[in-house]
Amino acid sequence: MELISTNLNTYYPEVVKALKDRNPEFIRKTAAAAEKAGADYIEVGAPNGPSESEELKWLVSVTQEACDLPLVICWDGCRDLADVLKTVKKPGIINGICTQETADIILPLFKDLPEGWRLVLNACAKKGQEDPGSRIEEYAPLMRQAEEVGLMPERIIIDPCAGELKTNPNAYLDMEDAMDAFTNVYPESSFVCEPFMITSGLANPDPLKAAFVTMALSIGISMMKADVFDPKIREAFFAAQALLDEGDGLKGYQESLK
Repeated sequence: MELISTNLNTYYPEVVKALKDRNPEFIRKTAAAAEKAGADYIEVGAPNGPSESEELKWLVSVTQEACDLPLVICWDGCRDLADVLKTVKKPGIINGICTQETADIILPLFKDLPEGWRLVLNACAKKGQEDPGSRIEEYAPLMRQAEEVGLMPERIIIDPCAGELKTNPNAYLDMEDAMDAFTNVYPESSFVCEPFMITSGLANPDPLKAAFVTMALSIGISMMKADVFDPKIREAFFAAQALLDEGDGLKGYQESLK
């Protein structure tokens, strides 16, 4: 199980401010702390707009000064993604594609990227397409297009998000069904999810987040995106790994409490 820190993404107003002010100390401190907290990757993103690619290149550069973790590049529409990727020192993950338009921009880049690079396919449920069969059918052309540029299914990480509990009470169950459907067709793919996304907008979300982490790990989620500074999320993540005997899970749990 791999843990992706979202603490340098634009979810956080302080990150947006640091980007605007070009405050490297905040970025370095956050990146170093995320690595110390047990993150396997750091996701970086910049606000969508004319300066997105320049801000993202700066963020990538400063983050890499502070830690050795691979990066998840949260791409939000800048047409200069290839230029941004030139600043990344080691293979990471591009997050991600969800439409044919984004696929046409991102997938050709994999022809020139080292083999270690991976991609997130955001297979979000859309109104009228909540059932797993419809979602598989919708994303099949994207999977074929990925294979044409050498990006095989084992390098594609699927985000099977089925919306928020607030608007879809069956969001977790739908996510589980989607995972089953994708695994049947693409058995070598892996899955990523984010507790914040399914509990967004709910009062007192912490117990739901903790339960979601444990249940998601138990059904085969192999990557978790989260605020690694949130003690409740950290505790749930490492406790679930200990209970599921993931690697040296109990040791990781004990170290997380220090």
